[in-house]
Amino acid sequence: MAKASPKTKSKAAAPVQVPTTTGATAKKSGATGNTKPAFPTSPTSPFPDKYDIERERVSLADLLEADNPDDSDPRWSRFVELSDREEALSRMIIADRHRHHAEAIVPDKQATAMQNIGELVGEDTDTMSLHTRDAYRLFIGKSRGVGQQGYGEISGKKVAAALRFVWLMSGNDNPYADLALVQTTERIDKLRHDINRIIQVNSKELEALKARG
Repeated sequence: MAKASPKTKSKAAAPVQVPTTTGATAKKSGATGNTKPAFPTSPTSPFPDKYDIERERVSLADLLEADNPDDSDPRWSRFVELSDREEALSRMIIADRHRHHAEAIVPDKQATAMQNIGELVGEDTDTMSLHTRDAYRLFIGKSRGVGQQGYGEISGKKVAAALRFVWLMSGNDNPYADLALVQTTERIDKLRHDINRIIQVNSKELEALKARG
C-alpha cells in the first residue's frame, strides 16, 4: 500500500511594497500635472511661458546693481535666467521693429515691405500720396509691442482670415456663420456710406478753401 506523501507547507508570499509618491515628489516629477513654474509669471509677459521679467528685475535688483555679483547667492540661478531673458527680450524688440510692429499673422516679407512706402505727407498744396505707410498699416496691423501695455491694431489680413473662416463655416450650413456674414455685409455697406459722406463733406470744405485762395 502506497504511503501518502506528506503535505508541504507553502510559504506565504512576502508583501510587495509599492512606493508612494508624496505631493512634493509629485510636483518635482510633474506627476500631478499641476506643477508651477519656478519663476513669477504675468499674463502680459512677452514670453510664451509668461515669465515676469519686471518682477524678477525688482527681486534681483541688488544683484543687478552689484559691480561683482556673488555667485554663491541662492538666487544665482534666477539671476542667470534673468540675464538670458534680457538678451532674448532685446532680440524680440529688434525683430518687432524690423517688422514695423506688424501682427504675427503677417509674413515677414509683407511686414518689411512697409519701408518702401512713402509717408502721409502733402506733396503739393491740394494733393498728397494715396499709398502711404498709414494706409499700409491698415493691412499689416500693429502688435501691442514687446513688453508694452495696451492694445494693438487688428490687421486687415487677420480680418480677412476670420471672414474666410466664417465663409467656410457658412458653406457647411452653420446658421450662426450665415448670420455673421449677413451682419458683416450690412456693416461694410454702412461704413462705405459713412466714408462717402465724409468724403463729400471734406471735398466741399476743400473747394471752399480753394475758392478763398
